[in-house]
Amino acid sequence: MYGRRKSGEAPYALGFGLNGTFPFAEGYLELRDSDHFPFGVGARVGIPFGPGWQNGVYGRLDIPLAPNAKLLWNPGLFHNNTSSPNGANHGWFVGVVQGVGLELGTANITFTPSAALVWGRAEYENPNQHGPENRLFGTGALSVTFGRKVTRAPR
Repeated sequence: MYGRRKSGEAPYALGFGLNGTFPFAEGYLELRDSDHFPFGVGARVGIPFGPGWQNGVYGRLDIPLAPNAKLLWNPGLFHNNTSSPNGANHGWFVGVVQGVGLELGTANITFTPSAALVWGRAEYENPNQHGPENRLFGTGALSVTFGRKVTRAPR
């Protein structure tokens, strides 16, 4: 990821990555850059290289709790479409995600434990069709970020 915060311009981030075996390009634009409740929107576009791809759109709202802590809310919509390497199995998944996290950091290290509640609809063929079916499930993660602490320029 590459991000930029420049005085008088909206902060943004652009990047490429892998989610498992799925390559993607991603962008994020902060629509409100402030110390109180900054928010923005982002999108991830899958690169159809291989048997499938993933796409998503999301929002992010930061809620300051203390000088080194903030609550993150990330609602989103996720899509996955994939086939097995031999092409015999094919499936898709669409999920509505409500994610929350707690960003805790000082100096050059930030820890972000997070959890998400997902409602999803999926269908797959192998060779018989299964679904579509609905599911509700939860996920959790812990992110550790190393790097220069970003400070906000006075306005």
